[in-house]
Amino acid sequence: MLNRREFLRQLGLTAGAAALGLHGTPARGAAVAGKKGINVLFLMTDQHHFRLLGAAGNPLAHTPNLDRLAREGAFFEDHFVPVPYCSPTRASLISGQWPHRVAASRWNQFDPNRPGILENIESPHGVMGTEFPSTEMTLHDHGWQTAHRGKWHLGDTGDFACYESLGRYSDKGYLEWLEQHVPAAQFAGDPGQAEYHDRPLYMIPDIVETNRKMKEWAVTAKISERLRRAVAGGAGQIIGRTPIPLEYLPEGYITKQVLEKMEEFAPKGNWMITCSFSPPHPAYVAPEPYYGMLARDKAPIAGDAAVFPAWMEDNMGRVWAKSMTPAAMREYIAVYYGQVAAMDALFGKILDKLDELGQAANTLVLFTSDHGDMVGRHGFVGKGGPIFYDNLMHVPLLMRLPGVIPAGKRVGGLSSAIDIMPTLLDYCSQAIPPAVQGRSLRPLIEGQSGKGREYVFGMSASSETNVMRMVRSRRWKYVCRTVNGRHDLYDLDADPNENVNLIEDPAAAKPENLERARERHAVLRRWMAESGDPWASFVPETLMFRKAG
Repeated sequence: MLNRREFLRQLGLTAGAAALGLHGTPARGAAVAGKKGINVLFLMTDQHHFRLLGAAGNPLAHTPNLDRLAREGAFFEDHFVPVPYCSPTRASLISGQWPHRVAASRWNQFDPNRPGILENIESPHGVMGTEFPSTEMTLHDHGWQTAHRGKWHLGDTGDFACYESLGRYSDKGYLEWLEQHVPAAQFAGDPGQAEYHDRPLYMIPDIVETNRKMKEWAVTAKISERLRRAVAGGAGQIIGRTPIPLEYLPEGYITKQVLEKMEEFAPKGNWMITCSFSPPHPAYVAPEPYYGMLARDKAPIAGDAAVFPAWMEDNMGRVWAKSMTPAAMREYIAVYYGQVAAMDALFGKILDKLDELGQAANTLVLFTSDHGDMVGRHGFVGKGGPIFYDNLMHVPLLMRLPGVIPAGKRVGGLSSAIDIMPTLLDYCSQAIPPAVQGRSLRPLIEGQSGKGREYVFGMSASSETNVMRMVRSRRWKYVCRTVNGRHDLYDLDADPNENVNLIEDPAAAKPENLERARERHAVLRRWMAESGDPWASFVPETLMFRKAG
């Protein structure tokens, strides 16, 4: 295997980055941003289900500020991420390339010696700003002021010349700031049922019992020691109410910093600021009034909790759901909705500041997420597992630029997270680097041409014996798994909730469906080869499907 830098060199990315001025010096002849250019405000959550927006037709979702963006800009109906978890998708968002092209691994882990391999390894090395083109570095090198506040999840932000080196909450001052405003001493003698930021967390008895069951399961479960420790500590199963007011939670602190940066940048010229929140990602924690905003008897329990792949019975997301009583499941769903509402309130503060500064008219505002959440669907909690349900892959995307992006635009057609970087550069009148694999969505948004992608693709952690890839068209979704031959084919027109696997279901595994799967298998292999997927050779040309049932 080539080492990381040699791999990137052979792809021409390092050379391409130098030619485009990504090492701190603007490219020759590049126009420097001035007063007449546009700003970019990139708003982001983590693990946000597509349907958790009022604009998506969900009457239970309290998202007035994000709904405002949808009314005043474009709402994307079919936008997808390449990976159903955080770090790889985030690498694609900033680079416009598939995760395997920028050596992004699983959960903030990157392998400098085995580039592109999505496996769970420990490495201190994250993505580097000099190794591939990125939105932020391109704009920074062409005169934009740039800042990132909040969750990064790609190593050290200091590896990018456009950013400071920031910690988990954007600097080391959060806990001191929290202690100043919400002293821990005021909760003396009040342990709650768990702890969150050194303050009590209040959980209902059914969630406490769920945690007990999960800790018991983790003792003998076939999981990594890292995950076993996390479950034993209860970190993954925290669901409840915090007494810390929203403005003093980490996301409130991040919002404060974003507002300060906006005020600092506004008089000086064009800027790009990213505001990245962790919720509605675990821990599932919300303060009042957001914690109690959705009545528990209104929490939408999925009707397909018993419809899941049998081979996934022992997956953590499935075990977690099985450990929940109906009351615990409703608590999880309601708190998730509460987190979404809380993040929307903070986004509202940022949008209000944009108005106050008089910069809304020339600022491109974009909102998206890095993947979804199962929210109890198919009997899974959280990310689920090695699955590619739309609950995880389909995410919100909203874009607003007054006078340019039509207000109230509903954008049909498939799009991918790799398309965001070239879209932002297009609107900022910057050249799209040759290494970028995504495509600008501007023609689709403005109705000039195009019908969206024919296919979007997905991937998960890989090894020589276990390659998992997805190809989805508007109607059909096919998933290939080499480890166990458990492949999926769904007709999304007839079965939008993906309840009937047309390969595995005895009543549906007809010759024409197997042939459809083989056709899409060929499409998948072709994409893997053309996109530079290092695992392409491990996927056989022809797969023998398991006998139905």
